[in-house]
Amino acid sequence: MARLDIAISTYGPEGLARVVQQQLPHIGGVRYIVSWQEHKDAPIPEVLASRSDIFIDRFGIAGQSRNRNNALDHCSADLVLIADDDVYYSEAGIRQALAYMEKHPDTAIFSFIVERPGAPAYPAEETVLSRHYPKNYHIGGCELAIRRSKAGNLRFHPDFGLNSPDMHGGEDELFHLTAMRRGLECRFAPIVIGSHPHGHTGFGKPLTPATLRAQGCISALMYPRSFAPRLILKALRLRKNRQSTILRSLRYMGAGAFRAFRLLRTDRSRLW
Repeated sequence: MARLDIAISTYGPEGLARVVQQQLPHIGGVRYIVSWQEHKDAPIPEVLASRSDIFIDRFGIAGQSRNRNNALDHCSADLVLIADDDVYYSEAGIRQALAYMEKHPDTAIFSFIVERPGAPAYPAEETVLSRHYPKNYHIGGCELAIRRSKAGNLRFHPDFGLNSPDMHGGEDELFHLTAMRRGLECRFAPIVIGSHPHGHTGFGKPLTPATLRAQGCISALMYPRSFAPRLILKALRLRKNRQSTILRSLRYMGAGAFRAFRLLRTDRSRLW
């Protein structure tokens, strides 16, 4: 039985090519579980197929959250690191993170550091996270790990994330927010587990209605009493960054906020 599974979500033949480029390190007790969407019946490269520590599942349902959930469903280790196909993972960092997780058996959700341009302001020291985050810190999906025996049925919400019906983003924040609201112990450790060569994929680009809806929805779920002024401030920042106009931002983020309250009425069990 593996001590740690690393659950990698990827999409298309080009995505699996990025997994090859990751040069995933051989680490005793660590397996890589790859959920592969839109594989187009492409062959699995021999460099991956020949490794006993890599399992690849061809997954036929769309949506980033569903892809992450599928990877989780194929994991057997109690500890699972959520991973992307474009992060270069450090053997030393993974070993250090695994040792840290094993020293904290009551923690359900861990978050670590993936170094990248424009990264958020990480806490300087180990921090237990509850309800809200330290200033300027944001959760990244490829920095999260879970202990399945403590996390229970926690999963990524299929209404959020790339290729979901109409809210592209927010799945990582909602996953972690749900854990906190359920009273699960969530812990950040300043351990660098890997690096990403580029900044956030959406940084500086015009935002789509689906992305704005997701941002509005997550803001309302995270700050139900103060989301309205937060959305106004967000709209002003997006205009300053030339990513959207104020009216357009408020229109779609407002629609996302209303979606949040509808989800709380109809889907509370999956949220918290």
